[in-house]
Amino acid sequence: MIPETLDIWTLEVIESLLARGVFESDRFDFKETLPHAKSADDKMRLRKTCTAFANSDGGFLIFGVKDDKGLAVADRLVGLVASLDFPAHFGTFPASCEPPIPWGFRNPPVSLSSGRLVHVVHVPKGPSRPHGIRDDERWHLMKRTNRGNEAMSYGEVQFAFRARGEKLNKLRFLRAEIEHVREIAFYSKTQSEHARLSGWRGAIPSFNLDAAMARLPDVIDLFEGNDQLVKCVQRLRDAVQSADTMRTTNWANAKVVAYQLGNVCQSLLHLADIVLPMLKKVEEDVQT
Repeated sequence: MIPETLDIWTLEVIESLLARGVFESDRFDFKETLPHAKSADDKMRLRKTCTAFANSDGGFLIFGVKDDKGLAVADRLVGLVASLDFPAHFGTFPASCEPPIPWGFRNPPVSLSSGRLVHVVHVPKGPSRPHGIRDDERWHLMKRTNRGNEAMSYGEVQFAFRARGEKLNKLRFLRAEIEHVREIAFYSKTQSEHARLSGWRGAIPSFNLDAAMARLPDVIDLFEGNDQLVKCVQRLRDAVQSADTMRTTNWANAKVVAYQLGNVCQSLLHLADIVLPMLKKVEEDVQT
């Protein structure tokens, strides 16, 4: 079983994989060290691995492990020096891909008895895929398979760009619907203030966000790592449902209902003003 989260990559798990002779796969790759500053080939190989994982289903890079099954487990676990600023050095590689590739790392890293460290990096499925590397007027677009890194076919690249365009359209639709809900919330808040003072009962438009929410599962991977955006979108959906329920409730006591509706609309406005700039930023990042 290959760990699916960074925290599960412990020394015991890594030793178990090495002891069982598990081969590198489409989900993980052992690296002895970072590329040497003067080795252009090694640098390109690491960038290709980053794009391969990002263009496929994501995966893990484990630095500080020799890829030599002829050695004993203890001899394969060499680690990296503790003084190395690993995130700063590694980060230049996914950042140099186009579009840049998001990544995370196990913090703290895995400690060895020698004092050296094994660093585990997670490269998720890229929300802006396909990711590529431009080198000598040539583009390299890779995918990850059980055989390692392989070039994507023309059809795979074409499909990836088409899928990216579809995600962008759905993201734009979600943003447009939330902007519409914000307009309704602003109008309804104003009307509810009149109703609270005078007992007026007027027609409040529907806040319905169902069509946009139906597209959310198709774009949720674009929010990778942005937990605040996910939570705010969910809170916005719940507030919309509350407002729609309140809109159609019995207005026998109009002032009380108006007061409650005004509070919900204020919450909607607040959440929309948080979510909309975040969605705009996601859209810009995907288009980069």
